[in-house]
This record gives sequence, C-alpha cells and structure tokens, in this order.
Amino acid sequence: MEIYIFMLFLSAFLISEARTKSDIDHKKKLGLAISHHNHIMSNFMCGTPQPRVVKVERLGYRLWPPATVLHRCGDSTGCCEKMSEQCVVKKEETVELYFRMLPITGHRKRGKIEMFTFTNHTECFCVDKQHVSRCLGSECEV
Repeated sequence: MEIYIFMLFLSAFLISEARTKSDIDHKKKLGLAISHHNHIMSNFMCGTPQPRVVKVERLGYRLWPPATVLHRCGDSTGCCEKMSEQCVVKKEETVELYFRMLPITGHRKRGKIEMFTFTNHTECFCVDKQHVSRCLGSECEV
C-alpha cells in the first residue's frame, strides 16, 4: 500500500512539474515570437524597395555582367500591417545600364556595348489585395 501511495504522489509531482515546464516553455516561445514579430515589423515594412538580382539575357550573346541589381516592391520585400494588403510599387524610375555583348559564336570577336533600359522601383506602399489588379505600373487606383 505504501508503494501505491508513493507512486501516486510521485505521479502528481511529475505532472505538476511537467505543467510548470510547459508553461515556461510556452512563455519563452511566446516571447521569442513577439521579439521576431517586432524585428520584422520595425525593419522590413513595405515602403523601401529592396535590391534584387535580375538576370539579363539576349539570344545569341553572352552578356557581361550577366545580371544587374534592381530595386523591387513585393511580398518578398516588405510587410504590410494587414494580412489583406500587399506591398506594391508606388513610384518607379527608368534606369539605363550598359552591358558588353559577346557573340556566342565566333569567340574572337570583340563584341559590342549596348545600353539596356530597366524599371527601378523607388517607393512601395500597401494596397488592399482586392485592388492590386487595378495597379498598372506606378499608377494605382485606390
């Protein structure tokens, strides 16, 4: 009988310890989640376009450099406060960049230098996802 009572007390103790540890783990994990949320919301809000590598190709040529960096707005560049919103371009500019174009055939040729025109995003903002389809380029009807 004494062993049964001892086992009962031991089980009750272990269960209460497990609950306490579980509560501590939950509070610690909640604190980590809140810290992560605050970091993202203070450093990665929609507004400032982020640099993205864009590969540049032309049929029959190897380009040097083979890519460029353009600033972009989008879901991977900034967060909106509401889940019903999406980060889109508000302002953009045209940029002209030069590339050396080397023909794929006839490697001894010098190639040529060509200017390429790109669109660079300069400002982002959050728009309700239902209105995103109305955004054409930098013009958004909201």
